[in-house]
Amino acid sequence: MCVIKDEPVMCSRWNRFKRANIEIQLKQKRTMWNKVLIAVDDSESSLEAVEYAGHMIGREQEIILLSILDTEHGIETAEKKRSELLAQAKGHLQRTGINETDIQIKIARKKNGVAEDILEEVKKGEYGSIILGKSSVSRAHQLLHGSISNYIVAHAKDCGVWVID
Repeated sequence: MCVIKDEPVMCSRWNRFKRANIEIQLKQKRTMWNKVLIAVDDSESSLEAVEYAGHMIGREQEIILLSILDTEHGIETAEKKRSELLAQAKGHLQRTGINETDIQIKIARKKNGVAEDILEEVKKGEYGSIILGKSSVSRAHQLLHGSISNYIVAHAKDCGVWVID
């Protein structure tokens, strides 16, 4: 019955201290899962992932739309274009019922590599979930160089990773 109600299962034989400790751990986990990072690039699949994520996440979540700029030349133009794309992504989330105040936009310039920069943000921000859109690179490119989403799935710790295709 507890599982159906989405409540923690407790054993009556556990002492009071153990029950209290488990309850504290569960509250910490729930709080951690309330913060979601959605990585957005300039691909069509990225916007589709945002829209799908909005339906999946639900309300009362803190959502950060993160985009790493991967360009050397014309950074101001790229940043303006990416801001417009993130505003569009924010609109997708709002249409799914998520409050505007729960959505933040963050644009960062590439330092170590897109995947490493996303993982660094995850460590700093203590996110419970990361949502990625699968990039539309060719299969040959993925085999030769790997993909960002595969790298993040392999290296992310203490959070859930959702790759939306």
